[in-house]
Amino acid sequence: MKKNKIQRSKKILLIALPILGFGSIFSISSIQPHNIQSKTPLTSEAALKISSGEIKLYGGYYDSLLFQNPPLDPEGDDDHDGILNKDEVYTFVENGQTYYWLNSHPKLQDTDGDGILDNQDQHKLRWDVSLRDMAFFQELAYRKKNFIFDMFNDDNYKDYKDNVQKSLDKDKPGKYADNPEMRNMYVNMQYEMSRYWQPVYVWDEENGFDATWFTNQSDFPFIESQTENIWAIAGTDKKESGDLGADAKIFTGGVPEQAYKNVNIYSWMWQDWNIRKKYANLSDQYFNSAKFRDPKNPNDTILNKTHNIPVKSVGHSLGGYLAQMVGVYLLANQKYHSNFDNFKGAWTFNAPQVKGQYGKISDLLINSGYSHNYMTNSDPLIGWVGHFRNVKTVGSSGHSSSGFFDPAPIKNFFSNGVRKSDKKAIVDLQPQLKELALDTKYYTIHYNSQKLGKLKETKLVYTNKERFRARLEKDVPNGYRIKKTFNLQSSNLANQEIPIEPITHTITYNFKFGNNLIKTEKRTISIEEPTYKVPSLPIHSDIHKKYVSSNNSPLPTTSDLTKDTTFNIQLQVEDNKVTTTIKIIDAQTRKQIGETHTQKGYLDETIKIQDSWYQPDYLLESSNQTIHVGQENEITVKLINYIRRYIFKYNGKEIASNSQIGRASDQTIWPSLPKTNEPHYEYQIKEKRVQTQNPKFIIYEIDLNKVEMQKVNTEINYVSNSQTISTQTLNTYPDDAITQSQLTLPEGYQLKNNNQTINTGQNNQVEVEKKSFILTYKFLDQNQVVKQQNITVKWHETYDLPQIPNGNEDYSYEVSGSYQKISNVEQNQTIEVHLSHLTKNTIIEYFDNDSKIDTQTITKAPNYQVQIKDLKLPENYVLVNSHQQIQSGQTNKVQITKQKRSSTLNYKDNGVLVSSQMITKAIDSNIENQDLQLPRGYLLVNPNQTFTLGQNYDVAITKQSFTLTYKFMFGETLVAKNDVIIKYHETYELPPLPNSNSQDFTYQASSNFQIIPNVEANQEIVVNLSKKQSTIN
Repeated sequence: MKKNKIQRSKKILLIALPILGFGSIFSISSIQPHNIQSKTPLTSEAALKISSGEIKLYGGYYDSLLFQNPPLDPEGDDDHDGILNKDEVYTFVENGQTYYWLNSHPKLQDTDGDGILDNQDQHKLRWDVSLRDMAFFQELAYRKKNFIFDMFNDDNYKDYKDNVQKSLDKDKPGKYADNPEMRNMYVNMQYEMSRYWQPVYVWDEENGFDATWFTNQSDFPFIESQTENIWAIAGTDKKESGDLGADAKIFTGGVPEQAYKNVNIYSWMWQDWNIRKKYANLSDQYFNSAKFRDPKNPNDTILNKTHNIPVKSVGHSLGGYLAQMVGVYLLANQKYHSNFDNFKGAWTFNAPQVKGQYGKISDLLINSGYSHNYMTNSDPLIGWVGHFRNVKTVGSSGHSSSGFFDPAPIKNFFSNGVRKSDKKAIVDLQPQLKELALDTKYYTIHYNSQKLGKLKETKLVYTNKERFRARLEKDVPNGYRIKKTFNLQSSNLANQEIPIEPITHTITYNFKFGNNLIKTEKRTISIEEPTYKVPSLPIHSDIHKKYVSSNNSPLPTTSDLTKDTTFNIQLQVEDNKVTTTIKIIDAQTRKQIGETHTQKGYLDETIKIQDSWYQPDYLLESSNQTIHVGQENEITVKLINYIRRYIFKYNGKEIASNSQIGRASDQTIWPSLPKTNEPHYEYQIKEKRVQTQNPKFIIYEIDLNKVEMQKVNTEINYVSNSQTISTQTLNTYPDDAITQSQLTLPEGYQLKNNNQTINTGQNNQVEVEKKSFILTYKFLDQNQVVKQQNITVKWHETYDLPQIPNGNEDYSYEVSGSYQKISNVEQNQTIEVHLSHLTKNTIIEYFDNDSKIDTQTITKAPNYQVQIKDLKLPENYVLVNSHQQIQSGQTNKVQITKQKRSSTLNYKDNGVLVSSQMITKAIDSNIENQDLQLPRGYLLVNPNQTFTLGQNYDVAITKQSFTLTYKFMFGETLVAKNDVIIKYHETYELPPLPNSNSQDFTYQASSNFQIIPNVEANQEIVVNLSKKQSTIN
């Protein structure tokens, strides 16, 4: 993709330019992390925490496109810029807190907005100025403060295209009202620049000088801000006499007032802020304080910072001339120490060339690559004063600044990457910018229904007033709206409680017969009341006629809660015979009895209740019940409690009776016969007959005979774990009870349940289980029980022998004799197991170097690992290697050495510590004088002092004394000798020269008469003398 970025020319000016540093001006939004130690590419876990707000953008920001939105997929490419999300977002830790930061934004193809997609942009977070930007600025230079501040304040509009004329009217009522193409271009400019650029200051001078200072100031903290500054200077305004006068000056080769009075003075603004403060006379009313005033310090603004900043100038027509003059004056004023280094170039559009006294300096700017000039070939200036000599022709329109936005210039010169829209159409390259906002706080919004309470909670980052309110309305739960009594426009945006109400819709039924409207009925539905009762058809005026819907179809309904619905029902007339339904209902249970009865007839007919509908089991609950013709009717009845009584007789006498209560229609269930008092006998029925009967009860008489019972077989299956072990058959009378004594259990088994009953004459399954026995194993060590273990063994089953006791570290156990399982266990038993000891010897030979000092035998259990703690060292000895491994069961050679003790000797001279010495020797040694390491030049005060090893001592020492013998020689004659006593390394005074004992001369030293430094031994010094004649006054 073509990159059209403005870069400083590589050419070098042919004059000396001072090199001064410059810094960034004040920014309230750009916060860049520094000294990141370790970056972690986006992970799924981090994406989830960014979405929830647990991890914030550095600086504590919530991003409206990421916060409370579906988490990013690290392997995804949400903005389709060819860069994976994990390569656009990373996390890092600072002061124990995890943050995230951006290489580029995962929701923006062009993060910095300059037109170059992120996958091709070398500066993904910094706007690189292009020719397209300069074309924008030359047009914007003409606009007044009210419009400029409004257009670049993104807080003002939900969508600028819906308000562009309203905005332009703030510059001049009706501005571009008849030029929809330029309105399109202003929308494109606002879409592309308003989130990345801001006007800093607007000049509106009495002499017609108009200009605007722009800087790349973004409200996105991840975007580098204030790296570019544009001074956009307006051209001729025909209503400004100063502009017309300026044009006249230029055409005659002169310099207009706006150049030497405005541009010249204001160009110093880019040198030093102190100059700006002193000479610029900047008024606060023309300063964009809403964007550049520090909220924490309102008096601290961009206008009183003490930094130098780089600047590019741009303008159209007269404004282009003045933009060129910015660089001209900066060069010309170098003799006054102006700083040209901050000037990054001038861009002009249909501008007249600089002639006259400044023409050569202007040419120098052109030659050095600091002047960039563009024209349209129909510009009349070419025939008057002329254009700059390096001007490029970019289009064919006239002199107007708007001509540079025609399709051809835009396509060939003023496009940058994806930013290539012209005035023919509005192009919103990144509509998501309207929803992107970053803030250190968010609003928690509750949508509350009066009926259902809180229905939804949403967390939102504030965008701007209009978009935030639109978002609040958009996020209302489906089927609801903000309550009409709640004024969203005047409410506090921080209000967390928003009342909502369901949107109601009307369902209208129009019943028509032919072209006549018979009746209209309406129903309402909402998300809280989603159902409604369908209206009934109209009633015909003739009772024997009725209305029905076409084809007798059911009336339509709707569940669509989003709109009003109207149903037009076409009616037909039919004979009004109605169907009457009758249901018989049990008054107590409320259940229907029998079938539903239906009858057809006219509404004025009478229907009577039929007895057959409910008899013989029921009676009417009330005799006043009537049937309503053409409706569903319920006739309630009550149940008759029908009694059946049974009387049993033997030899003409009643011996027992039984009663049943039920319904008359129930089938007769005969009760069981009574039992006799004689064992092995039972009754049989001889005859049955009805004694008494009416609608409420019946009595039966039953004559009985007595007979002997027949014996029956009882089958018993003995089952264990679902398998039959054996079976048994008993032949007894049916009334005999079978006891446990009659059971023949399988050998070795017992009943699993002693309370199990056996049903005589039936097939019985009896659960059994094997008997269990206790085997007690006693392990004996010299007839002492060291372990006892009980083992439960089932009849004839095998088992595991218990483990032999472990012993201890001195010995382990083994069994003396046989140790085997008992087969076919059939009783409890005690088994004695006799044990013997097992040991292993380890030999330790102690050596001091090559001399064996002692031998030790260690007897332990075979599996015991001999350790250092088991060793018994010879007296006054220690191990050479305290980590030596001992091989158990083998002979080990262990190196030992005598214990040592240490003494510290502090050598002191008159109580002052000179040095210290630590002496370490064998414990049975003495400290000798030869062990002492006295400081150099010192002697013991007490050579007979004794020392005990292991104690510390202060040792008195004193410096050695040395004799310096000075021999004074005159020629071969010894004139005098003098001894000087001096201590080690101390200074001293020279002895006096000998007396000549003559009035004619004195002795003077001719050699070797100076102080000897650092004396460490006795010395003899020969001092040669010469005579010095005495002077007589």
